[in-house]
Amino acid sequence: MEVLKGEIGEEGKYVLKFQEGKVRLEASHVHASGKVAFVIEQDAEYFMDKLAEAIPGKIDDTLLAILKGAVKIA
Repeated sequence: MEVLKGEIGEEGKYVLKFQEGKVRLEASHVHASGKVAFVIEQDAEYFMDKLAEAIPGKIDDTLLAILKGAVKIA
């Protein structure tokens, strides 16, 4: 499930998505002399637990719990 997608200048692009229970960021830059690309992948449930701990209050905890359930289905 893609969450965010965009361009970096005229030659680069990025995609943030949930895939197979992971948060995945893919970025690439293609230019005349070559290409640079990288992928960062993190367990989605672990990431959302740490995010919930970092944000004060309880509303975010509830929203992140719902999102965790959706990621397991996707």
